[in-house]
Amino acid sequence: MSIDIIPINGKSQYLDYEVFEKSVNDTIGKKCSEAKIFLFNNFPVSVSVETNIDLIIVIAIEDKKGNYYIPKSRNNKPIYFHNQIIPIKFITQFQDDSITYDESGQIIANDEYIDYSAEINALRFSLINYLADKCGFNRKELYIQPLIFIQNNNEAVYDNYLIAKSFDFHTIHKYFSKNQANIFIAYKNWKTDYGYQNLSTDIERITNQASKDSEIGYLTKKKINRIAKQLSSSRVLFDELNKNLIIVNGKAGTGKSSELLLLTMKCISNGQNTLFLTYNKLLIFDIARTIRSFVNAKLNNENENKPGEGSVMTLHAFFFRLSKSLGVLHVLKAERIEKLMSILKTRMRQVYDVINQEFKSQNNNYDELKTKIQNHDSFDIGTKEVGIDFINYLQNRGVNSSNELNKNSIAYFNNKKRIVGNIEAKDVFLADYYGVLENTLLQIESPEKFYEKYKIEDKHELLDIAIGLSKKYEGEKDGKKTITEKGFIEFKNRRIGGFRRKRTIFIDEAQDCHWLEKEILISIYGSSNIVVANGGKEQLIRHVELCNWEVSKARKLSIKKHSIRNKSYRMKKTIVDFCNFIAEKYRINLNLEPLDSEDEGELLIDFRQTHNESEISDIFSHLYTKGEVNGCLPYETLLVLLESNTQREGLNGENLSTLHSTIINEYSNIEDSPHLKRGTWKYLRSLEKNYMFWDGTVEDKSQLIVPSSFESRLIYYESCRGLEAWSVACFALDKFFNQKKEDPDAERFLVNEEKDTNMQSLFISNEDRKKMYAATWILMAITRVIDTLYIQINNSNSEFGKLVKEYLNQKNENVREIGNNASS
Repeated sequence: MSIDIIPINGKSQYLDYEVFEKSVNDTIGKKCSEAKIFLFNNFPVSVSVETNIDLIIVIAIEDKKGNYYIPKSRNNKPIYFHNQIIPIKFITQFQDDSITYDESGQIIANDEYIDYSAEINALRFSLINYLADKCGFNRKELYIQPLIFIQNNNEAVYDNYLIAKSFDFHTIHKYFSKNQANIFIAYKNWKTDYGYQNLSTDIERITNQASKDSEIGYLTKKKINRIAKQLSSSRVLFDELNKNLIIVNGKAGTGKSSELLLLTMKCISNGQNTLFLTYNKLLIFDIARTIRSFVNAKLNNENENKPGEGSVMTLHAFFFRLSKSLGVLHVLKAERIEKLMSILKTRMRQVYDVINQEFKSQNNNYDELKTKIQNHDSFDIGTKEVGIDFINYLQNRGVNSSNELNKNSIAYFNNKKRIVGNIEAKDVFLADYYGVLENTLLQIESPEKFYEKYKIEDKHELLDIAIGLSKKYEGEKDGKKTITEKGFIEFKNRRIGGFRRKRTIFIDEAQDCHWLEKEILISIYGSSNIVVANGGKEQLIRHVELCNWEVSKARKLSIKKHSIRNKSYRMKKTIVDFCNFIAEKYRINLNLEPLDSEDEGELLIDFRQTHNESEISDIFSHLYTKGEVNGCLPYETLLVLLESNTQREGLNGENLSTLHSTIINEYSNIEDSPHLKRGTWKYLRSLEKNYMFWDGTVEDKSQLIVPSSFESRLIYYESCRGLEAWSVACFALDKFFNQKKEDPDAERFLVNEEKDTNMQSLFISNEDRKKMYAATWILMAITRVIDTLYIQINNSNSEFGKLVKEYLNQKNENVREIGNNASS
């Protein structure tokens, strides 16, 4: 009978194991003779994109008479300890700082808040999901509370935070005794006799699964080895880190993201903290996996110092947390609606005059009207958008004369007013994203103006409930609590300081950033601590204007440019040739050069609209074999891309509904945004008999965990940006082209960007603009592949289907049709 302490995956650098064992005996050992403590060092799996787990402590005490540990009492009654699962993140950057606390329990260092709430929530839910989904634990019986250990000479305990000079079981005991937890059962099953006896088996399941999921294949090894090699080389770009804003320019597949990742690893390798921001939620899983693999390799080298902290998140997640923590979301609604309607009224007057004049001259061709609006020299982009939207509104109602115009313009305005009026305060971020950004920037740069504009003095009750306010920020007026301007500014400064954490920021696809996003990031972190990847207008998807990272507030920044040649570091010749063919057809300046490789890759064309189980099995067998023989694991082997409208049927064949929500775009225009409810891909169940898939097409993506090495990804085209795989399967690619061509954003694409060599505006018809937009999305999808591209076409006589047939007829030996009537 004994207390067993079992290290797993080596020993942690954060604790002395002899001291830890002695402290266990001094605390638990007084009344307990049978317990198990497992110490998972450097948990090798990236269960969360927010942060890594430095140590997981699993403690379980056998439930038998005379064997117990009591960490605390309540109402003079002992609270018995049964078991705990504690994922721990060690923070060492504040060890020499003076740490204080306000009366609300907020931790303060260097007059900045220390806030790891995002990491705490992410670790809690991600580890629960991992243990339930991958290791067979009962989700309903799991209760996990992560711990942030902050090394400092002070000592303090708050929920999920432990501050102390060193880490042993004495400090853990203090944490148990002083935090708010009154139940010490992390996994209910271990409390039973049977469960405790099977504890070692459960731990072995976790260890085996973690070992399996942390395996890396050929592509990841190649990427890690290349990064390690380049980190040890002398590179001028490394010397520019944290001195200038670095801009990495390059086209799709030329290695922009890899260069960004390389610089991220350089910072982590030097012990610096990093934050990698991107738009694609699925890409953050890919980045997190690579960073985790790199950190694992680094920690396996005993001569290496502790790596820095690497966080990955979407830009939307970052700005949501920022605006929420500042209280912006809670004060915006009424004032913002009034401003939006004023902007709409001004723009409506301008476009009304143009349309009315055209109607009076008997021109009621809607496409020509849109082209006239799109190419109007005196209209800004926001006004052009309103004009296009208003013309579509008129077209849907068959309005084509000036007699009906006035009545319908009033109806259009009232409809927009009704839509924006339905926005609830809690939905402000999603509905009015750019308004939130504008006011977040105002609060950061001019808090006194924000304070006055939104009458913050009188909003104590609202903000105290929403974000928690220290008493030092309070004033009083007419017997009611108020917020002082000085207190509000101090609150803002501390909250912003909590986001900095001495981090270097890396932004992927930065050409698609909005100028407000750019200015907020620069105002928080400083331009010298930012590195961006810029793909140019050929990769402009999210916004209609390129973001200029060389200028901030009309002031030229100190920058260092690094341009990557058009040579692809991903795609082989067969794929590059097809991409250039598509780009040239739609006047897109791509001109990619292929990866140097003896094997030129393969392009497979399939014009069959449907497939039986045997046919779809043959396709996937071929694609998987191509990856396997090249040493790729399933995650690297195959990426499956679907057109989002093809899954309109539920499992019972019923047609699923369309939901509608309101958004305010970057030009303060009001839009009704449809959201399609979707079912399950029709081939998924049969394919899952032989292959494992990570299904990114599910409705609720908040429950998705980081995919394992043995799962291939199944996602929508819209989510593929920045990803790559040895083989990519594109289903219904022609339908995706048609869908994007009819997207409302297609008519707004590059309305302010197209210039000739003399910087004069180029005339582009509405139809050509829509095709160019759709082709840009197609290129984003087909540039994800390394070796083999499979394209399924639903209608060979569709515009894109005809284009594929034209290319197929060029008789390239690496391009072939498969399926019905196809020559082998």
